[in-house]
Amino acid sequence: MKVLILVNEIKDADLDITSGIASYLSSKGVEVFLEEELALKVKKAKAISSTELREISFLIVIGGDGTILKYGKKYKDYDFPILGINLGRVGCLAEAEPDHYEEALDKILAGEYKVEKRVSLEGTLTKSNGDVKNVFAFNDIVIQRGISLKMLDIHISINSSNETSFYADGLIIATPTGSSAYSLSSGGPLMYPTAKSFVITPICAQLKTITSLVVSSDDIITMSIGQHKINDYIPNIEIDGAELLGIEPGDVLKVAKGNKTLNIIKVNLNSSLYEPIFKVTNTFVR
Repeated sequence: MKVLILVNEIKDADLDITSGIASYLSSKGVEVFLEEELALKVKKAKAISSTELREISFLIVIGGDGTILKYGKKYKDYDFPILGINLGRVGCLAEAEPDHYEEALDKILAGEYKVEKRVSLEGTLTKSNGDVKNVFAFNDIVIQRGISLKMLDIHISINSSNETSFYADGLIIATPTGSSAYSLSSGGPLMYPTAKSFVITPICAQLKTITSLVVSSDDIITMSIGQHKINDYIPNIEIDGAELLGIEPGDVLKVAKGNKTLNIIKVNLNSSLYEPIFKVTNTFVR
């Protein structure tokens, strides 16, 4: 068996956890790989090559949810199962804590786990001048007002019909994975991780009667913004909390289900359906 370890070097600055996991897996007869620069710093690990990358059984991602999303997207074309080791604040996507990773690894090596295949969002931002930019997210795509104090006039339609306009600070389109993040904080529902749906949640809409809308993952969601009164700023599209694109009147954002899935390894098969809420609560409410 071959395993690739990917690390948030800010979270594991001394690579103590990375080295411990590499040594533990090596003692079990597993070949351990890291990306080239890190492999030089960790005993019992080799630098990954393009040939060996095709033979990897699963990824171990050491960091928070953002790190898992980052590497999930980087290696999305390989469909690797991912085991997250939580070094973040919440860790909704992580299955193991740094003090107890041996148990999780033993279960995986014994075949005592399942893989949750979670849907993604994929689409295009077509600019008014005809330029097209691709968008892809495992968590959420957010239209937000940026630095302006003015709300946005947001237009949205499902499958090119039922167009609705409303004023709000922004709009979140979340996958079931992303439903436990910004959407949940904005009043959206928590969705089952493998649901074939998306949730659309306005951010601080002017009318409080406007609530989240759950749509099928087979639906196509189209969005644009109306003219705003201030001309010296451009609202943003934020993708998985890491990538920003500008959106202006005349631009059209269209998203639908992506062709790739985020494959999360689960070894805690009897955990609560509300585990993401428990993690959020335990992190931010003391």
